[in-house]
Amino acid sequence: MVSSRGPQDVSYEDRYATALKARYSRMEVFGLDDLGTNENSWDLDTAYLSLEALAAPSPGRDNTLPTPRARRIEDLLGSRPRTVLRGEAGAGKTTLVWWLASHAACRTMPKQLSMLDGLVPFVIPMRSLAAQGISNPTPAQLPTIAQLPVDAAPSGWAGRVLESGRALLLVDGLDELPRADRTAARRWLADLLRMYPRTRCLVTVRPLAVEHAWLQSEGFEELQLLPMGNGDIQSFVAAWHKAARLECGAYPDEVRADQERTRLTALERDLSQEFLRNAGLRDLARTPLLCAVICALHRRRSGLLPRTRWQLYDAALSMLLGNRDAYRRVGAPEGISLTIDDGRQLLQRIAVWLVRNGRAELSGEQAVRQLELGMNGLRHVREQGTAREVLRHLLNRSGLLQERAADSLQFIHRTFQDFLAAKEFRENDSLDELLGHAAEEQWQDVLRLVIGHCGRTEVRRVIAGLVAAGDEAGGHESLWQLRTLAAECAMSAAYLDDDQHEAVWAGVRALGPPLEEAEISRLSSLGPDVLLCLPEPTGLDWQSACAVVQVLSSLGNAAIPLLKRYGQHPSPAVRTRVANQWHVADARVFAEEVLSSMRLDDIGLDLVDQERLALLPSLGPIRSLLVWGDHSSGSIRHALRNHQVRELGLTNNSALTTLGFLADHPETDELAIDFCPHLEDVSGLAGSGVTVLGLHTPDTILLEGMIPVPQVISLKLLLPPGARVDARLLTVFPGLRALALDVTGAGGDVVLDLTGHTGPLPAGKLSIDPYPGVELTLLGADRFGDDLRVTKHPPGL
Repeated sequence: MVSSRGPQDVSYEDRYATALKARYSRMEVFGLDDLGTNENSWDLDTAYLSLEALAAPSPGRDNTLPTPRARRIEDLLGSRPRTVLRGEAGAGKTTLVWWLASHAACRTMPKQLSMLDGLVPFVIPMRSLAAQGISNPTPAQLPTIAQLPVDAAPSGWAGRVLESGRALLLVDGLDELPRADRTAARRWLADLLRMYPRTRCLVTVRPLAVEHAWLQSEGFEELQLLPMGNGDIQSFVAAWHKAARLECGAYPDEVRADQERTRLTALERDLSQEFLRNAGLRDLARTPLLCAVICALHRRRSGLLPRTRWQLYDAALSMLLGNRDAYRRVGAPEGISLTIDDGRQLLQRIAVWLVRNGRAELSGEQAVRQLELGMNGLRHVREQGTAREVLRHLLNRSGLLQERAADSLQFIHRTFQDFLAAKEFRENDSLDELLGHAAEEQWQDVLRLVIGHCGRTEVRRVIAGLVAAGDEAGGHESLWQLRTLAAECAMSAAYLDDDQHEAVWAGVRALGPPLEEAEISRLSSLGPDVLLCLPEPTGLDWQSACAVVQVLSSLGNAAIPLLKRYGQHPSPAVRTRVANQWHVADARVFAEEVLSSMRLDDIGLDLVDQERLALLPSLGPIRSLLVWGDHSSGSIRHALRNHQVRELGLTNNSALTTLGFLADHPETDELAIDFCPHLEDVSGLAGSGVTVLGLHTPDTILLEGMIPVPQVISLKLLLPPGARVDARLLTVFPGLRALALDVTGAGGDVVLDLTGHTGPLPAGKLSIDPYPGVELTLLGADRFGDDLRVTKHPPGL
């Protein structure tokens, strides 16, 4: 293996890291260049917002266990060397890629991602591959695709980085490849990672662009970026206005700068309050992109805000294409003056060309040709300059079109491209062309947006075309795509005849319960309107019922009556899915309306806060409880009174100091303690009924002075990499028959030293199971012979 770095490599890596930092340590924040400073990019750490994500359930997972909980993306990525990250348009996928690249190169990762410090990031924007004529990048091409401001690498450098396991491959926007090219892209990525198996890799993609578990065979795990919660929206508003206030420092007039800072502070307060009281506005702001648009428009309009997505996009375009320069009293520095409508007409030509050609980027010459066509009917624009000069004006003045790399132009976000393309299709009477591509994923976003541009007659035409396309769909996947797309468009129409409304929803009802993740996502996207199309639980098998519950989980309080009925399903897996909605629903309403009438004695339940813990006495018997957060031993004892709990988990609890409550629960035979850093007194284990124990401990301090716990026969230890466990383990747990060893993070070494134990194994035999990724060094085991058995896992699992 080639892993050494010569002086030439070291020197180049320093320059490469500097280039990465220059490119990716700043980000463009929509609407923050309005004060006239000619500055529209901001320090990434000022504008970056940590978002929540959800891990996809592992294949073969016990469906009666609690489902994975939402966590911050940084907490999830560290333990996943290979990840597919799904997220909606504007959800923050590219921003995360930039943030990872910048911090890995600068060795400034937070603690959760410290294993990425010093890795060499290769950023692969997939939209750039087609523009550069690259289909299967070689290792030598990886550093060049992002077109960083750095000289060519030494010969073979990228290959040496990959072979040494120091590469961080960041593949951004797989959905921006045409669907026909994605299989080839998958093959390229799989071949590269098989050649260099120690390479860490993140792939970003829109939710439905590739099927579930698309890269699972290559060791990838899936994460789903979640919409911003109410707290995230408030945090984003604060970060956006903080960045805007920093911009004021560029003002030459300090008095004006102070006035603008004061105004921005007042705007931030008002917008925060508006988000608190206006649920409709919150629903428009669930992605960072749209939240930024709202912040910018609120600032521009001094508090007057749009009410629909179309009004939001239209107002943003107006701000960027016209009102912005007028407000800033900017004349015509390039000698060209365009009205808002002029700018829209010209950019629509570029947008529709990109859609028709399945592209996200185009060259300067291609843009000029489209502008020349658009200027044929704009004589007053032709009189001001050539198409090339108009292009330069749009690049300099609008902020909608940008040149990310040499001779590679793109819209600031694909949402604006699709919005403008939709307007062009409608104005050019090309709706039939659009409908002809309804089954193609890259055209579907345009169809979702075109409905907002249409009048009543055109709406009827689009909906009729989608219903007909669904009726004629040739396959199961197309049928689901087209019928749910018709419903999305119907919901967005300002006016729709009753007969079409019924035809659309009858088509959705006829689909039946969802069978796959993509179908669940499609129904969930329809919101509460889909409730009338979902089946009752009676007679449904557990897989179908679980899928329907997953749809219901996204529909808020409107879904509670149907969730209550699904809570009566005979399958523990279905009832577990229902119970897991407690952590996102109104705690008291859900407990009273749903949980109080459910059978819980064969499923697990999560308690995520004090409010839910206090409601526990109102519920029936529960098989297992997982208690999250800071709860004292006294509050846990009070909440568990009169409850029979066989399995108990305590996690992320800084308030727990003793296990005294176990004395009240001799029936508890399984206990898991995960990150309870102030737990010092574990004497409550002695005399308890616990036979299966899990401990996440920073070291072996819990073994010091512990009273023997002979009833524990199975123990799992979650240890930090490099931990050492000695023979006191067998003294504290003399009945131990099974020991599982795991480490935090992606893997590491553990030493189990039994040399200090002089007698036979206390329980006669001991089975040791180091989890995949654990490198176990076992000392003093030879003398136990066959009585001590170590499980061997195949490499790569």
